[in-house]
Amino acid sequence: MGTVPGSSSEEYLRRSGFPFARFNSVVDAIRALDRGDVSAVVYDVPMLGHLAANETQHRTRVLPDLIDHEAYGFALQSASELREPMNLALLEVIGEVDWEALIQSYVGG
Repeated sequence: MGTVPGSSSEEYLRRSGFPFARFNSVVDAIRALDRGDVSAVVYDVPMLGHLAANETQHRTRVLPDLIDHEAYGFALQSASELREPMNLALLEVIGEVDWEALIQSYVGG
């Protein structure tokens, strides 16, 4: 297996006791997977989906099962003028389009 140093993926693999290789970037890791140098890459699903489609022309794929769930969000200053416009824009996008299809179109999977 392979991953990127300093990532939560590295922490997970280390805690779990799995042997793994460290790569300078997730692009290097996915290329190693494509060449057969490693059997798997553990990293963020959106990035892996994008790279599987674009770096390996779908010769690799991201498995549907997640090993961990990480929530991401936006951090703003408490009195930020961006808070309301961002909330409204997010609600509009999520409410008016097929959100899952939009995510898939950007990150694959």
